[in-house]
Amino acid sequence: MDDVEGLVRRAQAGDVDAFGHLVRATQRMAYAVARSILRDRMASEDALQQSYLQAFRRLSDLHD
Repeated sequence: MDDVEGLVRRAQAGDVDAFGHLVRATQRMAYAVARSILRDRMASEDALQQSYLQAFRRLSDLHD
C-alpha cells in the first residue's frame, strides 16, 4: 500500500479508491479516539462518518 502522503495526493487528484485506502488505514485508530471521548458506540460511529465526509470534502485544503 502507498504511504499516507501518496494516498492523499491520489485522493486529491480524484482517486476515490485512494481515499478508501486512507479510511481503512485510519478507521480503527479514529474510532478508538472517538469512542474514548464520546463513550457511546453510535455517537462514535456517527462522528467518524461525519469526520471522513468532511475530510473528503476538504481534501483540496490539505497542503504538506
